Amino acid sequence: MLYAVRLVLIQIFICLCLAQQNEEKRAEATYVTDKSDQGVVTVSEFLIDSNVEDIKWAGKTNRIVFVKSMLGTVYRSEDDGKTWEYQMEKLKGSLVIEEIGQSGISEFVVSEADRDYIFFKGHGSAHWSTRDAGKTYNLLSSTMPIKQIFLHPTNPEWALATRWSSSCQQTEVVQNCSVEAYLTFDFGKNWQFVDSYVAQCGWGRAEYPEELFLVKFQHKEGNQKFGSWDKDAELYISNNLWKTHSKFIAHGNRFLLLDKFLFVASVKPEKENEVQLVVGRKDTPDFVREIAKLPFELRDHSYTILDTSE
Repeated sequence: MLYAVRLVLIQIFICLCLAQQNEEKRAEATYVTDKSDQGVVTVSEFLIDSNVEDIKWAGKTNRIVFVKSMLGTVYRSEDDGKTWEYQMEKLKGSLVIEEIGQSGISEFVVSEADRDYIFFKGHGSAHWSTRDAGKTYNLLSSTMPIKQIFLHPTNPEWALATRWSSSCQQTEVVQNCSVEAYLTFDFGKNWQFVDSYVAQCGWGRAEYPEELFLVKFQHKEGNQKFGSWDKDAELYISNNLWKTHSKFIAHGNRFLLLDKFLFVASVKPEKENEVQLVVGRKDTPDFVREIAKLPFELRDHSYTILDTSE
């Protein structure tokens, strides 16, 4: 037996319900009741192969819907979810079991610069892209097993991604394992190395298209540290796609860029288990920044940003 999920669309709301189905039944059964001309709400149901893991609207009209199931299967609708089409046969090679023993799509990202551009990340070195909201797909076979991908906010062809270094794949003693950052300017067809021993990276402000941030470790030897604050990690900024870059916040371990502000958690070098919050204003060219002024001193290990309206 396998579990199937019904996608129920009531006007603009989607309710996902789990129904048990016979193993021989494929995820192609569709039920539609349409009496909208009589003032009755339209309901559409479509059964897929497992629970829904992600759902996104795409396309220039924002009426195209993509759903990814827990099993990595992708479905597409061109009419706000009234009818659905199985996509795995179009995503050539997506059903092949990859190195880690999984097949299908691990995640997909819709470009905010052009919502016809969608990147589908596989579980290994194969990925897929579309520039026409799923009418056609391109197989991006490469040696780039992506860990994370960040699409550019204004240029749909550009993306920033991270991957594990090749030394992390060693079957014997793992040495010099680190996270590497790469850039692409043709939507994933080719990748350009940026840096190694990367703790975090991301695009900068939309009005500065070549701006990017990267937290990296100064000492590039041994296995990269994870899950703790480290004074050896620094936040860097570049305004020309990493052709040149400079230190932005000393000991800056984590950053968060929001609508009005840049927040950076900076480690206190004299007390490495404590961090201070540095705040920068996005509306100034060089991010006028200062340590957050709080009514009393905090000796915190982390911060949670709740509101940035002021």
